Amino acid sequence: MKTVVPEAASADEISNLLGCTARRARQIAAEANIRPAGRGAFPVALVVQAALAAARRERGGSDESRARAEFAKTRTAEIAQRRAERARELIPVEDAIAAVEHVVAVAVSELVGLPARLSRDRAERRRIDDECRGVRSRIAKRLAAETVRLKTGDSDEQ
Repeated sequence: MKTVVPEAASADEISNLLGCTARRARQIAAEANIRPAGRGAFPVALVVQAALAAARRERGGSDESRARAEFAKTRTAEIAQRRAERARELIPVEDAIAAVEHVVAVAVSELVGLPARLSRDRAERRRIDDECRGVRSRIAKRLAAETVRLKTGDSDEQ
């Protein structure tokens, strides 16, 4: 069954076809400089083409639609972050820093006792202890730098 569309129709008939108000149908015709084909009748094909063009222009163009899209992006990011936290893929910075500090503290305590475990000779112990102090100092400096980097969110690794 074929539907026959007339060449010209009133704004009310066109609005029923487009699913908008008669006022919007007349507005679309006016924006596209479409002149009535007769008394109150507009060329249907031209008005439909103008309505499609207006819809394409308006798609994503209004402030409201941009705000809606931005809200959807933000909401999606929030949901992804919550999921990552639940999956333990994401942890608070304080927890990460505390874990690293704990591991470093264990390493430092092992380094403190190392000279006594390696030698009974005082000169040798002093030499090993000096090296261990240098290692502890370098570790402390690096730990301080990494703590600052984690707290500020700086991604540049040193």
